[in-house]
Formats: sequence, structure tokens, C-alpha cells
Amino acid sequence: MTRLLHLLPQFVHQYFLKTPRKRQRLEPSFAAERLESRCMLTPQLSLSGAGVVVMQGTDQNDVAVISEIGNGRIRASISTGNVEVSRDFNLNGIKSIYFQGENGDDSFRNDTDLPSTAYGGFGDDLLYGGGLADFLYGDQGNDRLLGRGGNDVLHGGSGHDVLRGHNGNDHLIGADGSDQLYGGDGRDILDGNDGSDYLNGENGYDELHGGSGNDRLVDEFDGDWLDVGSGIDKIIKLIPDVINSTPDIQFQNPIATLVEDVDTSNGIVIAEIVIFDDGIGENNLRIVGDDAGLFSINNNHLMLRPGAVLNAQNNGVLDVTVEVDDPALGAGVEDRAMLSVEILRTNSSVQQFGAVGDGVTDDTAALQAAFDAAEGRELFINAGTYLISEPLLIPSNTKIYGAGNNSILQFTWHDQSEGREFHLGNRDRSDETTGDSNIELRDFALYGGFTGDPYGVAYHDVTHGIFFRRVENVLVTGVTIGKTSGFGIANNGLINGTFTNNTIENVGRDGITSFPLVFENDSSYPTYPLQGLVISNNRLSNLGDDAIAVHAGTQYGVNFNYAPHDITIENNTIIGRVTEHQDAQGRGIVLTGVRDATISGNNIRNTVSTGILIQASYNWGVDSSVEAIRSRDVLVTNNTLLGIGSAQGLDRVKIGIQVKGADRVTLISNTVRDTADRGIDVRNATQIKVDSSDVSGSQGKSGIVVSGGNEYDVRNATITDNEVQHWNDKGLFLYNVVNSFVDGNSVN
Repeated sequence: MTRLLHLLPQFVHQYFLKTPRKRQRLEPSFAAERLESRCMLTPQLSLSGAGVVVMQGTDQNDVAVISEIGNGRIRASISTGNVEVSRDFNLNGIKSIYFQGENGDDSFRNDTDLPSTAYGGFGDDLLYGGGLADFLYGDQGNDRLLGRGGNDVLHGGSGHDVLRGHNGNDHLIGADGSDQLYGGDGRDILDGNDGSDYLNGENGYDELHGGSGNDRLVDEFDGDWLDVGSGIDKIIKLIPDVINSTPDIQFQNPIATLVEDVDTSNGIVIAEIVIFDDGIGENNLRIVGDDAGLFSINNNHLMLRPGAVLNAQNNGVLDVTVEVDDPALGAGVEDRAMLSVEILRTNSSVQQFGAVGDGVTDDTAALQAAFDAAEGRELFINAGTYLISEPLLIPSNTKIYGAGNNSILQFTWHDQSEGREFHLGNRDRSDETTGDSNIELRDFALYGGFTGDPYGVAYHDVTHGIFFRRVENVLVTGVTIGKTSGFGIANNGLINGTFTNNTIENVGRDGITSFPLVFENDSSYPTYPLQGLVISNNRLSNLGDDAIAVHAGTQYGVNFNYAPHDITIENNTIIGRVTEHQDAQGRGIVLTGVRDATISGNNIRNTVSTGILIQASYNWGVDSSVEAIRSRDVLVTNNTLLGIGSAQGLDRVKIGIQVKGADRVTLISNTVRDTADRGIDVRNATQIKVDSSDVSGSQGKSGIVVSGGNEYDVRNATITDNEVQHWNDKGLFLYNVVNSFVDGNSVN
């Protein structure tokens, strides 16, 4: 507890201040260059080639947490509402963490000893640093920044912010607004800048700069250097009082998870117990909670007791609370800190269940037994080739991973004349079930029993590689898929699926294709939507049909109201055909009846048909001439399309980018070269923008066509700043367009 000794007006402050020291700016060497702000529909999580974990938020309220989970691994998660993306990484090779909050009231927490750079963006944000040096920037809004361990730089940005350095030699910058800056321990620099600020260096020899505005500077530690700046300022000299203050308690560097077979013979440090107090009175600690008997306190550390037995099935979460009590302050507890530790089931491998993996033995039964036992835990596919004669079913809450392309699932049948319609899928997929959730597949190879050639025009005879039906929260990464007669990956009813860094090649039909599960002509049918889909950084080549497709309808389903939405397709490499085949068909990327979608940064070349198609969906079983759901709110940007329609195959439309039956579509900064027909074609669309695109070498009559027809119009079209190099009839052609704006285009 402290009390005011005296207040010094600004005009006498020079008599009390020491000679100014040279100011040293603390700028972390790791601070990442700020990424360009992107309006993402779903949160993104990735690892850059430079070893930086990148957490990209949305315009909503994002919650990002990164923590150590033991065994040399960390877990990063970022969520927005009911959409969550989570990944585990090996600490080896991770250099730092980067968070970009965008709009919304965001929260970022670094519970590791990795340095981090975090930008809150617009909104009232809460940013926590980690155990080493951090750079936290609140941006606009009333933000709270806590540096915690290490020599941190905290910049509040505009707004009324609260900055706390805690441990280390920190640099706190208030910027605009009336801010509160607390240095904590160490030799800190506090810059109030504009606004009426409150600066308190707390412990250590600190340097306080009030800046402009009517500031209050607290000289709490003898030896602080104070610079009040301009404005009517006050210096507050604090001396210790004899009043006993209330202690505060918190955990630092807590462990969030433990594997059930971890060695507990010597006990395990769960967290450091930190008490903030004035040193007067006593601080008595007590452990309470359902699992208090498993814990002890040793030298200000919360410990798991030596020999503690952990069982994930019987007690999957340990809850513990540490209370602090100062008897001199009367009866009752002054403060408490609560912690939950998740107990993970012991990982197992398929060979523990009898799988051989010699390329000769039928391992179907052993693998299915391993999959069934893996529910709620992780399962490792040992290196080897596993022959499989029946579909494998994956239960909920299961992570299956292998040794990359050295772990091969080799299925023996090629289509439905010999087996089922899929090779690998979720277990509770029937219409009578509620479906599955939380399935993760990574780092193995899957091959069907097909040749890998195009299957041709077929709807019901093929077998897909991976087929999810009625599933929520899926991650597929690092998986190689080939020689399936059907799709590499099929999704029929999916909420929140991420498919990233996979290789799909030599498949008979599509690469990755997704549908909602809707039959509106049957009121008793349980509908399952398609939403929250991310397809990124995949390589798809030598495909029999479309590379990536998202459709609102199927051949037999009736769907007027359930458009797939929140779709992101970015940074994929698509090579339609590597080898020639007369039955090949297919486009690069297709959206039919899709809402709120982004197609960005993809490289598409050598397809049989159109490169990117955005159009309405139709109910083929009802009336194929009537639009069922129009596509809407689609951004197509920074894609490169080369040689579209140049591959041999069936007779198909061969346009670079085509939009028809869609509203509010933006095509910006795309490169379209050497297409077999028109470069960009827009029909039957409203509120269309084609901007800053490069179209050259197309073989059709026109480079860019925006055209209405006898039964439809194009309305509100903006065609600006495009470069068209075209040698046929017209470089840029507009016909029957209602309300157009054309400007700044270069046509050769």
C-alpha cells in the first residue's frame, strides 16, 4: 500500500529531477515486418518458411493462444465464434510467433518462451507477451498490453490504453489517447506521448517521459528519471506505507496438457506461483479443488505429486485452485488462481494392433481395430505399405499421422464394381447419426487400385480416396493421394474443414470436391450444411476432372436455400494434365451457388476446360433450366492462369475466368495468358468488377467479354485499369450492359 507524499507542479519540477540520461530505445531484433492487412472470412494458421507461426485473424472477435504442450511441441489455436483452427508444431525450427488481429475485440496470449509480434488492429484488444522479448502493438481502440517476461516493446496505438511491462527492461509507448503505463520490474522506458497519461515505472531505475498533455508521473523508486514534457503535469512521490495491502496471485508458464503415461516419479512442475504483494503480513497458500490431492506446492511452484497416476479416460481434465490468505487481513481468502490440465491418452501405432505393412499381408482388420481404439487420442501409422480390402472408418476426436510418404495405405479395389464408394472415411456417416467431429489426418500416403487415368463421364461407379460425410472440424495436411477412380477428397456435409499442404495426382475424377447434404424435397431428411472450408497450399495435378470444386447441389439433391458459405481457396498449384488422355475433362476451380468466398493466389495451368468458374447452381432433378442458388460475394484475386483449355480431352468450354449467374463478384489483379478461348467472360451477373488484370494471348474472339443476352443482363459493371493484349477480333467487348463504368484500360 502507498500514500502520496507531495505533488510537484510543473514549474518547479527542474529542482527535483536528475540530469537526463541518454535515452535507449529497446527494439526487438525478432520483430516481424507487418503483413498486409487481409479481410479473412475464417481465421488462418500457418508456418512460414522462415520458422514463424503466423496467426491471421478476421474482422470479428478473434481469440489466439499459443502454449507449450510438452515433448518439445507447442499448440497454436485461433478461433472466431464457432470456427476454430488449431495446429501442433515441433519447437525445433520455430523462431517466433506473429499475430494479426484485424477488426474486432481480439485476444492474443503467448504462453511460451518464443518471442512474438502481435498487432491488435481495430477494436479493444488484449495482448499478452510470453517469457522472452515481445513486440505488442495495440493499434486503434482501448487496448490492454501485458509484456510479462523478457525485454518487451509495448505500443498502445491510438485510444485509451493500459500497458504493463512486468519483468524485464521494457519500452512502453502510449501514443495517442489518455494511457496508463506501468513498467514493473527492471529498467524501463515509459513514453506517454499525446494525451493525459499516467506513468509509473514501479520497481527498478526507470525513465519516464510524459510528452504532451496533462500527465501524472509516479516516482516510486529512488533514482527514476522524469521528463514531464509539455502540459500541466504532476509528479507523484510515493513512499511505502505501513498499511497491509491485499495480495494477488497468478500462475505463470502453466502446463496445459500432459500425456497419461508421462513419468511422474519425481513430480512435475505444473506452473510457477507468483504473488504480488507489499511484503507486509503473511501469504499462506492452500490447494483446493476436485483434484487437489494430486498436487503440492514446493518453492513457489505448483507440482504434480511424485507417483501421481493419470488416466485420461477416467479423469481427462485435472482442476486445481491455489488460494492465498493473509491472516492479518481478517477471515477469508484474499485471492485465488485456477488452472485446468488436460490429460491426453497415450498414443499408439497401428503395428501394436497387428498391422504388418509388408505390402503382401491384408492389414484391413488390424488397421480398423487400431482406428477404433484411437478415439480420443493419436494413432501413428508406422512406415510400410499396408494392403487394405475394405473401407477404413475413423471415429470422432481422432488424430492419425504417419511417416510421410513412407506410410502407405494401399487399397486394392478400383471402383464400385469391386468395392465400396470410398477408401477412407468417418465412422458415423449414415443419415440416422449426428455425424462425427474433430478428425485430423496428416503425413501419410493413400493410393487406390485404379490406373490413375481419367475415368471419363461417370457419376455413380467411382471410389473416392477420402470421403467425409456429416463431419465438423476436420484437418487434412501433408497427405498424398493417387490412383483413385473418383475424387481424391470428397466432402458431403462439412462444417469447418481445412485441407492444406496435400498432394493429389493421377486421380480419375476431381481433386477436392465438396457439397452440402441437402434434400429439400424430403422434409424428413436431416440437412447438413457446407461452411467454413479452407483449401490452401495444395498441389493437384494430372486430374481426370475438376481440381477444386464447391457445389450447392448434387445430381439428385434439391437445394434452394443452403448455399455453401465462408469458403477460402488460396495458394494452390493446379496442373490440369501432365499426360494427354482423350477422356480427360475438368476445370481448375469451380464454385456453383456459393456465398462469401475468396479465391486468391492460385496458380492454374494446362487444364482441359475453364480455369476459374463462378456460376449459379441448378437442381438437375427438378428443372435444370432454372437457377436454384446464385453465387454471391466472391473475391477472385492475384491468381495466375496459363494455357487454360490447352490440354487434350473431351470437348469443353475453355475460358480463363468465367462468371455467370452471380452477384457481387470482384476480379482483381489476375493474370490470364494463352487461353484456348476468351480470357475473361462475364454474363448474367450484377455488381461486377474487373480491375487491374493482365489478359494476353487468348485465342477467342475477345480478350475480356462482359455481355448480356436476350433473357438476362449484366448490370452495374466496373471495368478498370486492365491490360489486354489480343490479336483476334476485340480486346475488350461490352454488350447489353446496364450501367457500366469503363476507364483506364490498355488494349493492344
